[in-house]
Amino acid sequence: RDEIIGLLEKLVGIWEHDLGQPAREIEEIDKILEIEPKRRSAILALQRNAERAGDAKALAKAIAAEADLTPDPNLQRRLLLRAADVTDARIGDRDRGLALVDRALSLDGSNADALRARFKLLDKASRYAEAKKALQALIAHEKDEDKRFGLWVEVALLDEHRLKKPYDAVEAYSQAAKVKPRHPLPPREIVRLLRGIGDPAKLVDAII
Repeated sequence: RDEIIGLLEKLVGIWEHDLGQPAREIEEIDKILEIEPKRRSAILALQRNAERAGDAKALAKAIAAEADLTPDPNLQRRLLLRAADVTDARIGDRDRGLALVDRALSLDGSNADALRARFKLLDKASRYAEAKKALQALIAHEKDEDKRFGLWVEVALLDEHRLKKPYDAVEAYSQAAKVKPRHPLPPREIVRLLRGIGDPAKLVDAII
């Protein structure tokens, strides 16, 4: 077994350094990984050459495999999010990308990068109710006042334009106003929404 892997690694070196053919190198690396799936040097070589060859499937596979090997949960999460981005943006497999993001969230359910990635994927998939929950989870863990305000505005826009729920948008703007009572945007948008709905009682309260 070790002799076979050694010979295959020599072939990998020839394809990479002497002939400059990353696609052929990937074929030899796959043979190594069939024999020893957790061989880190082969996984890293697969990443490197998949990037050169423009092979997004092999790249996502290699990044996820590296995530499986690392004992560092922070690095593992970053690798899973990178694999998710490649899977969605370059392969077009949104469900697989979402599964990778959910794996990252299983390591830290409050991580802002993972929650933001989940929101983006769900929004692209037109799964707006779930996307809203991702934004609300971001808000729950966000301590910065400016960011929380911006997130509530995002929720309001999602409610109005995607979910077509103007009353929910009014509530989201009301929450934004609680974060920044003197900001002019929430009251202006609340009045606009209530005028569009045709709710005179609530409109009068909002104007006052």
